[in-house]
Amino acid sequence: MTPEITPSQDEIRKSLVQLYQVMYEHTKDRCDGCRGPASCCHPSICESVIQEAWFKWGLMLQVTGEHPRLPLMGCDGCSVAPHLRPLCTVHSCCIQSVGGDPSDPLWTERYWELRNELSDLEWQLLSLR
Repeated sequence: MTPEITPSQDEIRKSLVQLYQVMYEHTKDRCDGCRGPASCCHPSICESVIQEAWFKWGLMLQVTGEHPRLPLMGCDGCSVAPHLRPLCTVHSCCIQSVGGDPSDPLWTERYWELRNELSDLEWQLLSLR
């Protein structure tokens, strides 16, 4: 029997960066097509992202000063990479309200596949600390 090889913290982080990018690309069109772009964003979430980026990734995020109420919002949208803002990246109004998009079951299925993969990786990373 071959022993199971546990991925390193660096390997998990690399996978998280890639997978959060995929999730961002999956949810981006839904956010871009929203009637109230960035209406789900809140200054307290930006503050949490700033703290989490430091705690989890050792990165000091800079406030853009380009938005009247959202510290991390730039002229072209959020200035933070998808893996550094996980709650924002996985957010989708239809997921939040009813658990999926009733008009697009394939989109919903893919969303939950990605979300489960992300949860598994996050758990693996946490277990290595």
